[in-house]
Amino acid sequence: MTDTTNCGACGNNCGSNSVCNLGACACSQTYANCNGMWVDGCEASLETLYNCGACGVTCTRANATASCSGTICHIESCNIGFANLDNDDANGCEACDPAYTNYPSCNQCVAGAFGQYPYCFLPASSYCLTSQCFAVPPTDQTSCFDNSGSMACTNFPCNSDGTPDFCGQDAQYPDNPRTFACYDVSGNLQDPCDANADEGEVVTDSLTGLMWQRTWVGGKTWQQAKDYCDNLVYAGHEDWRLPNPFELQSIINHGVPIPMIDTTFFPNTPTNRFWSSLECIQNNSNAWTADFVTGFIGRTSKSFYGYARCVRLRFSNTVEGGQRFHVMDMVADEQVVYDVVTGLLWQRSSVDNKYWKQALSYCESLDYGGYNDWRLPNIKELMSLLNYGRYNPSSDFPGYMYIYFWSSSSTYESSANAWRIYQDGDVSYAGKSSTPQQVRCVRSRL
Repeated sequence: MTDTTNCGACGNNCGSNSVCNLGACACSQTYANCNGMWVDGCEASLETLYNCGACGVTCTRANATASCSGTICHIESCNIGFANLDNDDANGCEACDPAYTNYPSCNQCVAGAFGQYPYCFLPASSYCLTSQCFAVPPTDQTSCFDNSGSMACTNFPCNSDGTPDFCGQDAQYPDNPRTFACYDVSGNLQDPCDANADEGEVVTDSLTGLMWQRTWVGGKTWQQAKDYCDNLVYAGHEDWRLPNPFELQSIINHGVPIPMIDTTFFPNTPTNRFWSSLECIQNNSNAWTADFVTGFIGRTSKSFYGYARCVRLRFSNTVEGGQRFHVMDMVADEQVVYDVVTGLLWQRSSVDNKYWKQALSYCESLDYGGYNDWRLPNIKELMSLLNYGRYNPSSDFPGYMYIYFWSSSSTYESSANAWRIYQDGDVSYAGKSSTPQQVRCVRSRL
């Protein structure tokens, strides 16, 4: 009754990969008689790509190499740029978000993306028109100030209770490193830079990756300035454009008097407003300008006759993927926000009605989200949160409110004031001891 060579009758041979069950031929668990002829037994393995689990069942998975084991079709590996993101073998592998890549499981940031896995952000060029797409530039502020004038910088780091007074300001924390370099009209490095800028000379910025005109033009409305840069052929390049407000702010120097720019690299810069590329979306009869007298980023009527210094090179990409701001629950009710572009970690909540000295002390003494090394952000760190393509508020930061925020940076010419941003995009200053502002603290790493 169990003899596969005499199954149910003498000479009834069931063949290979078979069993005799109660006098009838049957196949072993992982084999089948797909051709219907017992003369060759159970000839077909049910663990192949063409007979997976049953005769004629093909094992394939979308965007993947498949394998059949235990009579079940599985994903063996996903194609490059794909992963089994939903952990469902049946529907194969899904495309990685554009910010993620690598075989086999979208486990690296794609080349050119900001951040480190799993926090990856690949901005499209259109995003970089209105938002910052580079690390925080230096403020170049090296002096300390109290509410009325310059002072010797306090002992540092500050005490855990935020003392002494005025500890934790801009000059006491290091800037990101940055190097400017001048090139003459033939593309040769000038070291040192010529004292005066000639037509065709450029300046490169190692931090932002931008190339600037070393010269400038004046007497232009916003549209005239935009047309000038768009049609400029200069230093052998034809892809010049007006800079956006972040790019203009990147060359403002908060450590020198008028003009607020490094005149070694940008000599004879006029002390007036330079046009940016962006209209004000809340009132498109105005456009954003940078003022190298005050350091303001503000709104100016497009009919105003201002200055233009063109720029070229920028992050270039046609697709967008990942996410810039990541909200993290570090401690109950104490969320922090990680900015992938700048690498900064922000307090998500904020406090209001703090004078500047109080704001410095508050951040230096803050124990929040599992960290105790918070500080008041400098003006360029604060500005990095803005998005001039949005309004009310002009920021992608989660839960941003439409209010002023203090920075740790003092104004050089009037040290009774400190810099602040308003969430419509204005960068201005206010009296340190006369005007309380909102406070959101920052730290330098995840």
